[in-house]
Amino acid sequence: MAKGRVQVVYDEAEPLREIRQALEREFFHVRAATGGDVGIAAILSEPPEAVILGNTRGMDGLEICRRLRSDVRTSGLPILLVTSGGTNDRVAALEAGADDSLARPFGLRELVARLKAILLRSSVRPPPEELLQAGDLVIDIGRHVVTFRGRPLSLTMAEFSILRFMATRPGRVLKRAEIIQEALGKNTDGLSRTIDVHMAAIRRKLGRNANFITTVRGVGYKIAETLSAVSGDR
Repeated sequence: MAKGRVQVVYDEAEPLREIRQALEREFFHVRAATGGDVGIAAILSEPPEAVILGNTRGMDGLEICRRLRSDVRTSGLPILLVTSGGTNDRVAALEAGADDSLARPFGLRELVARLKAILLRSSVRPPPEELLQAGDLVIDIGRHVVTFRGRPLSLTMAEFSILRFMATRPGRVLKRAEIIQEALGKNTDGLSRTIDVHMAAIRRKLGRNANFITTVRGVGYKIAETLSAVSGDR
């Protein structure tokens, strides 16, 4: 039975073939790319369960790793980075965001073992209610952290509560009274415009992506299911 999809980005044909064979013997489904840009595009279009990165022509593994970590869609993706060896390379791999690194030359059994280890660690995730996502907006309830496209937002408690409430209902039009009652725990008397003030502040902090939250005239607000539905600036 297949254990999951692994994307390998490596431009040396023989090691790439050996890595693929070793993983397939362990029932992983392997996708391969020999170029950095091609590999990143493949990962973003269909995120795998894990990634193995090496150097490619025009882009080294460290840069690929940094790009994946900077994108909210792949920021938590388990990454094993193949390096040339040495303490400095291992440190650089960790600083780039890799979960683990493996120095060349390496044994295939060790590569598979390290991959399984980072997959096991990544399987211990917060409960679903602790990590909410609507498009490129990610809300970590336990840590009280909100990021948009990987950029942390500085929110007040009220703003955080509003975004948390809306993120669980992406694409749905929410009435002002509903947001006040459910997100802020208050009666709606005299507060219908207070929510407008909070929304203005949230949009200001979203910057040029403020249209991720839209106003439905005479009703309330709606948070987009995906950013592409409201913005083409990615």
